[in-house]
Amino acid sequence: MSHYIHNLSSTLDSGCALGTSIVRNFDFQDENHFAIEQRISICLAKAGDHRTTIVWIDTGKTLSHGPDGPWRKYADQYNINQSVFHPTIQVLPHIALKAHLMSLGDVAQHEAAGSSRNDPLTQSAALLTCDYGKTLDTKLLATDPFYALHELFQFSAFSLSQYFNMLESKMKADTKAQASSQQVTDVSDFLYRQSLFESHAGRLRNIIATIETRSSLYRTPSSDSSTESISRQAARTLLVDYKQLLARTENLSNQCQAQISLLMNRAMIAESNKAIQLAQEVTKLTRLAFVFVPLSFTASFCGMNLWPFVTNGGSLWWWSVMSAPLIVVSLVILRKRKIDFLCH
Repeated sequence: MSHYIHNLSSTLDSGCALGTSIVRNFDFQDENHFAIEQRISICLAKAGDHRTTIVWIDTGKTLSHGPDGPWRKYADQYNINQSVFHPTIQVLPHIALKAHLMSLGDVAQHEAAGSSRNDPLTQSAALLTCDYGKTLDTKLLATDPFYALHELFQFSAFSLSQYFNMLESKMKADTKAQASSQQVTDVSDFLYRQSLFESHAGRLRNIIATIETRSSLYRTPSSDSSTESISRQAARTLLVDYKQLLARTENLSNQCQAQISLLMNRAMIAESNKAIQLAQEVTKLTRLAFVFVPLSFTASFCGMNLWPFVTNGGSLWWWSVMSAPLIVVSLVILRKRKIDFLCH
């Protein structure tokens, strides 16, 4: 990813083509799943009685027209009619009755600008500019700038929900694998996902604060009660969606923390079991020492060239006489220590 950022910076400095897509972050999950982060930036300004809203979107032409990134190897694995990126699925109310209003009339023009459907790096977010605002009230668009951005906020919410679905499925798979395995799993995956959830939670709080303070935007009051109701209802819908996303993010973050604690506890138990096993091995060596140390002592003592050990056969007889009581005394001491330990 650092190589892509460097090449992108060089391209921007030298003058890149209009509509070049930008990737802010690359989220690698496994050999088959990854995600890219792109942003929508909004600037709202007022000059007299007029308002100007400028929207920057990182998704333009397909990523094939820009510098190569870590997603390139995935594109090489797909056929020409397959897409690397999943489309962002949006659930809109009463969409079946409004299908004739949602036709993308500018798709051909959009493809001519560099977003071909046959490109494996095509993104559904690039179609946001095609007939934007078809689901919105045209009268309210002219008076409420926040309402005019409703579809952008809605698209972002659906995209985040789909991203969290992927992360949650990976977490469940890892949790299930850990439950069926006796080996201690590395906690780095859960730490990485927890950092992702905490980062998104901070952004969601900022978005919720923006929605709650939407009345401070440059909004022209409407005398029509019906349009006011539509505006409030649209804002409430977004607020509920983003609060649910925030609650889900915090819940998934807590699940990651619980799995991290569980894995740490399992690691501590595994280390304790190893220490117990090592102590048992040391105990066996200690028991052997209670037998062989007296024998070694008497053997070295009888090996001295002193009377009566120098007589024929005397050293072996004296060694047996000295070793037997010492071994008995050692075994008695060992037995007593074992009984005292069990009593404690």
